[in-house]
Amino acid sequence: MKTQCPKIILVNKLEDSSKSSSIRISKNANIPFALDPILLLEKVDWLNLGSSYGAFHSFYGELFDSLILDQRDLVVFWPTNTPPDQYWFDILSICDSAGLKLETAFSQEPKPYDLPENLSVSWKRFVEFLLKSIGEELATRISSEEIAVLTNQQESIVLLRNKNRDSLSYSFLVNSDVSIGFSLVPTEHDDIQLPEYSSFVELIENLNNELDLSLFQVNFQNSGMEKIYFNTLRNQQSHFNLINHWLNNYSVN
Repeated sequence: MKTQCPKIILVNKLEDSSKSSSIRISKNANIPFALDPILLLEKVDWLNLGSSYGAFHSFYGELFDSLILDQRDLVVFWPTNTPPDQYWFDILSICDSAGLKLETAFSQEPKPYDLPENLSVSWKRFVEFLLKSIGEELATRISSEEIAVLTNQQESIVLLRNKNRDSLSYSFLVNSDVSIGFSLVPTEHDDIQLPEYSSFVELIENLNNELDLSLFQVNFQNSGMEKIYFNTLRNQQSHFNLINHWLNNYSVN
């Protein structure tokens, strides 16, 4: 199945962070994933990402799951106490080129608080970086078909079949505090490079060598690929109890 593009909604009205806020980082799949610069500081020092890389990595994984896997919209605070600047036009360009649906919900009412100009610039730069990263994720997945999702309490792994003009390849995306094979979080200087395998069997063999797959719940979209998955684990003589893994995960489809 193809990944749908999330909707990005920019707002300029925030409640006092000491009170109950309508713009919060929420894990409820039925409401948008919302970013409040003040509340986010409790999780990630977006003013100095270099000092909180681990926290940002975890946050970005949560954001990725919410937008790409759970198909939730993203509500982002955007300061409007200054005229449109280069960051605003950069945001428009990023969303347009990535196919992201950008909307605004700017309030004309007095705002209980706003960011000082110097913090506004840092926040705009951070939002620009996030949206650029999301766009790169979507561009990476645009020609990919999701095969299965492996999940446990620490991480989730999406198995992908990539359709090129003349060939197929297989890869995976990881959301976790520990990267496997590549870094999920792009930087301004490095592009995401997905590990690619010429066959699904090769992909599963490599994952099985790196991870204890018995700890993952497996949800397949394709019954044929599901059979290949379990046959590969059997042929590789996995160290864990394959029968229990099969009983706990094999679907009837």
